[in-house]
Amino acid sequence: MSKLRALKIDVDKKEITEIEINPGKLKDIYAALDCDLFAVAGNFNQHIEKPHLMDSLYVDDEGLFDEDNPIFEFQPPGWVYQIHFAGNGLIVGHDAKTGDGAAASCSLAEAAKYVKWTNLTVKDL
Repeated sequence: MSKLRALKIDVDKKEITEIEINPGKLKDIYAALDCDLFAVAGNFNQHIEKPHLMDSLYVDDEGLFDEDNPIFEFQPPGWVYQIHFAGNGLIVGHDAKTGDGAAASCSLAEAAKYVKWTNLTVKDL
């Protein structure tokens, strides 16, 4: 199976970059997030033509345990709240019908609108 497009939110460099991950390979997600445990923070960017396809934000589920972890905010359209996350983020696509991974549809420009860099770390919360 071919690799899928994903977007890495790098809090140390304060940049969003396009990467490729192997579908079904958790080690790729762990490596991109630089963590030992991740969680899906939420879904967004539902396709109009194919509503079963959407993007998800993956985050470091233990990011708050490291007081030096930088914080970023994320708020795509449709989320009624703005959330702070500690550590890196990863935007990936998925098919809600099959559960299969899919290429992220979110563009780098769109992701840049959803992410707000902060000068906060966990110890500031």
